[in-house]
Amino acid sequence: MSCAETRPIKTLAELWKWEPHKNFNPVEPLRPRTAARKMVTSNLCNGAIYDFVKISSQAQSPKVMLCHDMKGGYIDDRFDQGCFDLEEEPYRFIHWSLIDTFVYFSHHLITIPPLCWVNAAHKNGVEMLGTIITEFDDGKEICDNLLQSQSTVDNFVDVCCSIAISHQLDGWLLNIENKLDVEQVPNMMYLVEKLTGEMHARAGSSTKVIWYDSVTHEGKLKWQNCLNNENVKYFDKCDGIYLNYGWRVTPEVNDLDETVEFLQNYDGNTSR
Repeated sequence: MSCAETRPIKTLAELWKWEPHKNFNPVEPLRPRTAARKMVTSNLCNGAIYDFVKISSQAQSPKVMLCHDMKGGYIDDRFDQGCFDLEEEPYRFIHWSLIDTFVYFSHHLITIPPLCWVNAAHKNGVEMLGTIITEFDDGKEICDNLLQSQSTVDNFVDVCCSIAISHQLDGWLLNIENKLDVEQVPNMMYLVEKLTGEMHARAGSSTKVIWYDSVTHEGKLKWQNCLNNENVKYFDKCDGIYLNYGWRVTPEVNDLDETVEFLQNYDGNTSR
């Protein structure tokens, strides 16, 4: 990676060789959110009008996470000092006051958010998460190598934490979208727990590791679209779960209500 650009890490071989930039541009620290949060109270009307109201600092408002997914990422936004000529229409996000966490996403093994996105988020008090993803046959091969021992997992976690510290990230979205062999599941559980614990210890207690609903406890690639007995063990070992977007909200089946009911019966905790 050039020191003037932020690039993803595509393979384990690249990851083992990762070193922080020697002349890395300064990163904006995460600013505290103002006490008077704002929220949208009406729908967009003819593409023009929003109504905003202040929320009391004592009110417990919902937390909102936005996951970026724009053409694989790393377009003109990859340049640490900006660019003069845009090659194509950029992805823009301006309503920072309406979200709490921003995930910069790509389909590479380790997605490191570009500097401009980290700074924009932090200036607005929004957490910035990178993405760890494996998928398809290539992802299965990566998992075969990564999960062969707890020692390999430890090395992986160590580098991921170092990347987060170097780029001042506030956590990771952990997205495993390929099947696992049954005997690999314990080491994947270990990875989730180890990454969460090490991020809290080394990068800050407020950092987050979010598990994506994709692989079950048996290693099957089977999206649940809710929290249930098939994926709750992963949820137990990290800070939260990003449910797959196929959930249903109908009179007959409401996956979101069932998730809340499951949590209440599971441990009585619906705060995560």
